[in-house]
Amino acid sequence: MLESVFWILFFLIFYTYLGYLPILYAAALLWGAKPPSPGKVFKISVVISAYNEEKVIASRVENLLGMDYPAGLCEIIIGSDGSSDATAEIAAGFRDPRVRVIKFEERRGKISVLNDLVKLASGDILVFSDANTLFEKDALKFLVSDFVDEKTGCVCGRLVLKDHEKGVGGEYEGVYWAYESLLKKLEGRLGVTLGANGAIYAVRRHLYGGLPGGLIVEDFVLPMTILEKGFKVTYDERALAYEETSASIKDESTRKTRIGAGNFQSLFFLLGMLSPLRGLAFWAYFSHKVIRWLVPFMLMAVLILNFVLYNSGPIYKALFALQCVFYSLALIRMAVGNSLKLFNPVYYFCAMNFSLLAGFVRFISGGQKVTWQRVER
Repeated sequence: MLESVFWILFFLIFYTYLGYLPILYAAALLWGAKPPSPGKVFKISVVISAYNEEKVIASRVENLLGMDYPAGLCEIIIGSDGSSDATAEIAAGFRDPRVRVIKFEERRGKISVLNDLVKLASGDILVFSDANTLFEKDALKFLVSDFVDEKTGCVCGRLVLKDHEKGVGGEYEGVYWAYESLLKKLEGRLGVTLGANGAIYAVRRHLYGGLPGGLIVEDFVLPMTILEKGFKVTYDERALAYEETSASIKDESTRKTRIGAGNFQSLFFLLGMLSPLRGLAFWAYFSHKVIRWLVPFMLMAVLILNFVLYNSGPIYKALFALQCVFYSLALIRMAVGNSLKLFNPVYYFCAMNFSLLAGFVRFISGGQKVTWQRVER
């Protein structure tokens, strides 16, 4: 019995990180559809909730005003969520009729701000982004092209992470993010992209019914509720956005702990997506997200079971030794610091799963605030 549990857990960990990808690739190859060519344009509203973003808000507005998109069909609505700096004043300094700035004196959290801003939006398509994001010039044009298909309810663009010091791919999260982007691309061809990233995604205005104020990760839950309604959620890698990576793994862990709490919260918001009757959507959600969120618990269980089964055969002795070495490398890297870059992948894997576990603790204890402190980037 213990051996069966051990191997099931071992298989699930392997499957979610390595086995799911080739199966998804085959499914996308057989049944997937490619994004349409840009043509039809829609009236769009770019909506941004900002908190203490005075360092980047000017470049963000300039970037949006320079988009290759008809000026008369694009409005930019920025909400300052109780910022204590000059975020609102800097954004309001742009004397362009496309830019509208709403200054909220009380800090309530991103979701409350977005709900209020959407009520003011006049676009048929809502484009959500962050204050520290920059779009490629033609990003909006590609992002909305997917809405030619009336069954498409949400489109996620591609976020490219740049190292905060060197301006190249992020050292720690770059490879992992490229892997995640590939999964999104393949899922998008099947119309089952699982959530978006807050940097660049768009939804049909009539599908935004308002989000609960206590929601932590709206950029995941909102697209998933659209998928749950029977609409497609796609991914268009041509719609490019750029952000800097976190300044350190510690900063990234802080961000991922918050996301982890939001992930476990979303399980309860999206109980309907756990039905196998949803076909491809269920399979993708379970394989890519649900199992992944449970990996920290599986890792602990596998280590404990491996210890109990140590004398059950040479395979268990070998696997236990490998696990000990694996976690030892992560601990050494944590103790020594970034001088041992060779160990960074192991450390990153362990740190991010620990962050997910910490997020679970915050969720069940109610310790995760809706408002957030931006990490240094």
